[in-house]
Amino acid sequence: MQAKQLTGSAFAVGLLGAVELVPLVVFGLYGGVLADRFDRRRLIVACEAGLACCAALLMLNALAPHPAVWPLYVVTALMMAIAALQRPSLDASMPRVVPRDQLTAAAALMSMSQNVSYLAGTTLGGVLAAGPGPEYVYGLDTVSAVISFGFLWLVGPLPAPDAEGQPVTGLRSIAAGFGYARKRQDLLGSYLADLSAMTLAYPNALFPFVAADLHAQWAVGLMFAAPFAGALAITVVSGWMGRVRRHGLAIAIAAVTWGLLVTCFGLAPDIAVALGCLCWPGRPTW
Repeated sequence: MQAKQLTGSAFAVGLLGAVELVPLVVFGLYGGVLADRFDRRRLIVACEAGLACCAALLMLNALAPHPAVWPLYVVTALMMAIAALQRPSLDASMPRVVPRDQLTAAAALMSMSQNVSYLAGTTLGGVLAAGPGPEYVYGLDTVSAVISFGFLWLVGPLPAPDAEGQPVTGLRSIAAGFGYARKRQDLLGSYLADLSAMTLAYPNALFPFVAADLHAQWAVGLMFAAPFAGALAITVVSGWMGRVRRHGLAIAIAAVTWGLLVTCFGLAPDIAVALGCLCWPGRPTW
């Protein structure tokens, strides 16, 4: 939203997504290596502190008399790198703190809580960005990251399990991961489908411009929140997914459906249809 306000360029806004992609892939892979070698709690806490600092930097830039554009790209790339480093440790920590017989329930609860937080956060962020200003969004993000840091600090140590045999680190671990993925065509297909959807058919950068074209600038936050609302609805009624046997076919159908709905979003004649396309069936959950 701030990039649009400062530049008025769809290219400049879309470039933010491109800037996020490389750190997401590179540091996400290395984050998995770190999660297998170090105390996951320390890594999670350190990354949370880094995210809080990045949000504070964006807030300071927004508060400046003449906010600069380049910090949006630099800090956004840094935030994505930190988040990508943190995510594998977060995901791998759940089995260490939740009993095995409660893992399924914990995963469902975690997914629901994430979607609720995204839904509320994006809606509120859109309202604040379009109203009082982006500095309030960054300030709220900073405060939430500091609170999260405090709770994560209270978590006990989560040392990575001892690796069997000769330890494999750095690029060798990443190469080993790629080797494993090549042997699992189902995993490779799901990764490629997800990557294609997120890079080629996820129109976040267009939300401010589509809202303006539909004379509904107030709905930018709702556009960001709509996919998470759909994902939350699917989570609530997700019991039938356990009966799916042909997972590859299900992923392919979900990917095609998502692409068609994004196309309909781009052609939507009014804001209600646009929000409906984003909300149903929700963000890709394959």
